[in-house]
Amino acid sequence: MNSVVCITSAGILWGIIAIFISLLKDLGFNSLQCVAIRVFFSALCLVIYLSIFDRSKLKIEFKDIIYFLGTGIFSIIFFNYCYFEAIEVIGGVAIPALLLYMAPIFVMIMSFFFFHEKLNKRKVLALFITIIGLCFITGAFAYV
Repeated sequence: MNSVVCITSAGILWGIIAIFISLLKDLGFNSLQCVAIRVFFSALCLVIYLSIFDRSKLKIEFKDIIYFLGTGIFSIIFFNYCYFEAIEVIGGVAIPALLLYMAPIFVMIMSFFFFHEKLNKRKVLALFITIIGLCFITGAFAYV
């Protein structure tokens, strides 16, 4: 599959996730149940796709199971739960999505302090552009 199609599809699917979460919440599901539904159907789609196109990727080395549990299962469940709960508590998707898009800023700052990663001109420019973009999205410039 073309990489542009994959990236575009991922963006569209991520963008409409709040619609499905709102529908599930209206049906009485809580955040954890929404996470379970999402993870189940995502895993089902992935297993079907890999079963058809590349069965070798369904095999996991025993030594790698801990990584799948930690970075795969637990982090995805925790992330989705926090995101869906934020949508419910805040009453919309705008602020949770905005906070989500601040992740690169947090990663860059923490990498500087914890891993002593150097900040070069390109990284600082990307950080600045991200902050400016977030200000436009939130309407922060309207108050200046």
